[in-house]
Amino acid sequence: FGYIIAHELMHNNLNSQYADGIVSLLQDYPCVSTRNEGWADVAGCIAVLQTGVVNSTELCQHVSQAWCARTPMGYSGCSGQSHPKANVRGDALCATLRRLGY
Repeated sequence: FGYIIAHELMHNNLNSQYADGIVSLLQDYPCVSTRNEGWADVAGCIAVLQTGVVNSTELCQHVSQAWCARTPMGYSGCSGQSHPKANVRGDALCATLRRLGY
């Protein structure tokens, strides 16, 4: 529940431009069109982790399970979607958190 609230609050950035460091931070999100959702995932999860209620392994498992899906053949690539595709979302988030030392 905390992840969802934090994620939605992080969408407050939609009216501002990304700093260069943020763009490189989101390198594990393969589609530029999903950058806003990626930022909300990463920043929201960092906020949740700062509470100390959950560790990064548990949070990654939760988010990955929430976005896990069976996908048909040909389900890949960047087609202008606004949200990361199933299975990519958790993988990209967890890779980003590991790179940040969480």
